[in-house]
Amino acid sequence: MPVDPNQINPKLMYSVQESALIIEKKEQTVRSYINSGRLKAIKGDDNRWRIKGSELIRFLNGSNSTS
Repeated sequence: MPVDPNQINPKLMYSVQESALIIEKKEQTVRSYINSGRLKAIKGDDNRWRIKGSELIRFLNGSNSTS
């Protein structure tokens, strides 16, 4: 079962790896969600994607978590 949205800090930024653990998907699936716009993410100075906690909460609470 995915992490309870109440346990996610909406102000923190999460890596693709952390996000994958939270929503129980593979890292490549998270990247696919970012590329398709299902998850909003920001590419940092280190060229790595970061997903805001509030975005993960939105994703888990929405219908996007069914696939």
